[in-house]
Amino acid sequence: MTWKNFDLNVFFQGVYGNKSFNGMKFVSLNPGGTGQNYNMDRDILNAWTPQNTNINIPRLVHGDPSGNYSKVSDFYVEDRSYLKLKNLTIGYSLPKDIYSRINVNRLRIYVTTNNLFTITKYTGFDPEVGMDTYGVDTGRYPQSRSFIFGIEVGL
Repeated sequence: MTWKNFDLNVFFQGVYGNKSFNGMKFVSLNPGGTGQNYNMDRDILNAWTPQNTNINIPRLVHGDPSGNYSKVSDFYVEDRSYLKLKNLTIGYSLPKDIYSRINVNRLRIYVTTNNLFTITKYTGFDPEVGMDTYGVDTGRYPQSRSFIFGIEVGL
């Protein structure tokens, strides 16, 4: 889209209705038989206790005797629907009388950002990445957010 000397380019991407197994819950919430020797998901801070009963995070007990975390269940299946602003570019082309003295045909300044925001209820790192075989999110790093500032010169 352009208006006067400004230009705008917007790219959204999204998916609706897909579900997957959030393996990060399984790995990071599984207390294991020998205790926790790794960082765990922050959701376990809100796990079930006698004082905290209105919660969907199972109780965390050493060794997991009731199999709350070691048995596969729908607790791990989550909606991965999302809407993501993948790319946004805003530019301004300077008026010709400003750059005509320096022998260029065009002078434009711009800012671009990638992965600016994601709207989702998914609790994993990124609903778009991390999928492994059979729809399991194994916690791959999310896509990075970047900001790029530039000057475009037409010779």
